[in-house]
Amino acid sequence: MENQVKFPVDGWDELFVRSNFSWFDLERWASLEEKHEATAIHALEIYAQEKLENNDYPYVISGLPSKSEFIDFLVKLRAKQVLKKRILLIEIVIQNINIFY
Repeated sequence: MENQVKFPVDGWDELFVRSNFSWFDLERWASLEEKHEATAIHALEIYAQEKLENNDYPYVISGLPSKSEFIDFLVKLRAKQVLKKRILLIEIVIQNINIFY
């Protein structure tokens, strides 16, 4: 999947979520090309929204760091963004950080 992803990331973000990604995967994708970073951002927002809608959500992000480390990661990721849409998606994830724990 990593070698196939391309813009637009719609569909790739869903596939990333359904792949039951780990914290390692998330960090890795966020450090690759822009298309991977965008996929990871969109996937986090999808994960948060679906978890909010269904508390019995079957997917779990393994290896999550402490909440403060996760927030630091998201703040740094947000600072790298130019597009308002991605900034907004990261802010939604930060606002719903408790859903990940």
